[in-house]
Amino acid sequence: MFLGTPAVAGNRIFAAGCQAELGSYTGLLACLDSETGKPLWQISEIKGEPLRAFFSSPVVTGDGKYLVIGQGLHEDRDCSLLCFEATTGQLRWAVKTPLHIESSPAIFGDMAVVGAGAVESKDGKPVGDPGYCLAVRISDGLRVQAGD
Repeated sequence: MFLGTPAVAGNRIFAAGCQAELGSYTGLLACLDSETGKPLWQISEIKGEPLRAFFSSPVVTGDGKYLVIGQGLHEDRDCSLLCFEATTGQLRWAVKTPLHIESSPAIFGDMAVVGAGAVESKDGKPVGDPGYCLAVRISDGLRVQAGD
């Protein structure tokens, strides 16, 4: 199931989705050749752990080197903002949050910015953290604080 919009850069299509597995969802991230439709790489786990499902759309940096995407669906906790090498799918860095990242990253220069959303109870009110904006330097995966 695909909830986000694919990213297109050059002759590559980057798509992120969800796979149903025993009552929950895991994530799938793939890069396809736009001319043949053949997979160039795909990832469903990192270091033996399944990827969290994706609602966020992938974003490719202006130079085409990196793909940035947030993990998690509405009820998920402890998700990450992830950065991958666009040509190989190799994980470059992961920045953990206590929440989920359903928003798609906005990239400006060396910075990716996303909203980390609140986990809500059945009445729609936040349980714990109400959410926040997260900014990360793409070059090194370090969080950027206001005023930096």
